[in-house]
Amino acid sequence: MSPPDLRRRGGAQVRRPLLIAGPLRRPLAFVAGACLLVLLALSFRYAGGTAPSGFDLAVEQWLRARVGDGHLGLLHEIGELGNQRPALVAIALACGLGYLSGRWAPLLLPAIGPPAAIILSQLLKPLVGRTINDYWALPSGHTTTVVALLTAVAVIWSHRTSRTIRVLSGLMCAGLGCVAVAMVTSMVLLGLHHASDIVAGGCLGFAVVVAVALALDHLDRPIPAGGG
Repeated sequence: MSPPDLRRRGGAQVRRPLLIAGPLRRPLAFVAGACLLVLLALSFRYAGGTAPSGFDLAVEQWLRARVGDGHLGLLHEIGELGNQRPALVAIALACGLGYLSGRWAPLLLPAIGPPAAIILSQLLKPLVGRTINDYWALPSGHTTTVVALLTAVAVIWSHRTSRTIRVLSGLMCAGLGCVAVAMVTSMVLLGLHHASDIVAGGCLGFAVVVAVALALDHLDRPIPAGGG
């Protein structure tokens, strides 16, 4: 039986990378499943509520002790990169990285994964019903977007199909990571989200992209030995 990353071409088997390599498939699927359980637990715990939990207050106090008010403006400006228009640009750039890889799966992953996560976050908000200042709060849509993008680009980086893709995707991961930290900090300190909203959004973004990557790998599975 052929290994999962081999395809027969002209009678010869040619190794080709999966989006998620074999040894990582089960661990990442397990982590994604755990993220969904955390999301469900938080959704039930905070359904219809408005008040912060002890965890939320502890995180806010920890951040206030380490971030001065003078930095909040800058952090908020960086965090604004998680809004809709910058996110669309980032998705397009990630799709470009996938295109450079020469395979359709790395192109489709950022085209499908982050948008699917964003849509699900918007559908979940009214179902959960947690609000802050009369706005739906859980899960955090901004966090879902950035984490989904970061996960998709990290998967592309893991291919290392060329030095160019490796460098560009690495730089994009670093940039998205900085945006995520600034955005999370500013949202908590400005009272736009509680820490539990952010955890829920991060879990959703990661789980959806991993699920899409596994599905694309399944659809892009090699032709069995002896096949056409």
